[in-house]
Amino acid sequence: MALSRHRRTVSEANINKNVNWLGSRGVWTWYVSLLLLMWATASALLSLAPASDGGSASGGGGGAPGAARYAWTVVHWLHGAASYWLLHWTKGSPCAEDQGRFDQLTFWEQMDNETYGTRTRKFFTLIPVVTLALAAHGGGLLSAALAAHGGEGYGGGGGQGAGGGGGAAAAAAATGGGDGGQGTARLLMALNGAVAALLLVAKLPAMHRVRIFGIGRW
Repeated sequence: MALSRHRRTVSEANINKNVNWLGSRGVWTWYVSLLLLMWATASALLSLAPASDGGSASGGGGGAPGAARYAWTVVHWLHGAASYWLLHWTKGSPCAEDQGRFDQLTFWEQMDNETYGTRTRKFFTLIPVVTLALAAHGGGLLSAALAAHGGEGYGGGGGQGAGGGGGAAAAAAATGGGDGGQGTARLLMALNGAVAALLLVAKLPAMHRVRIFGIGRW
């Protein structure tokens, strides 16, 4: 019997309909547009809140006046909660033809046939980093935290008066308040960083199929 001249190879096509649409054109544009729409909506809603005197006078340290300068922080939190639930908590596939093949895999783990380092995974990894940066800059949180830290770093007499006064003034201008504003900036920076860290750790290849303390196993 003659040997066949053709070899059968395993297809590399992603047959998982639950996630293969992520490779289609326009998905990334749609995703970014959705984030911008969330920001515009949050800005509009927060702008209805009364602005503090400091925020009105200073314009939020370069951000939007009043509470609207925290719009990117709201987007960062909402996107963090939604993306964690959709990507890292929800498991399985709604497609009947999968026959339970992906029941133990999260949406993130199913991407690109469980292959890491792809463009799609890099895109979704970059998003929380970008929203964190926008939240820090848009609300003046980073400048306020750095100014407050810089003000506390100077000691003694005139140095403290110049450094501390300048740092306090910059922090107050950035957050629309004095010590309370600086404390709020540091708290929001910490919370924003925690949200980003949670999302980034969950996306690490080392966390693939890992269920800490059995949470989310079933």
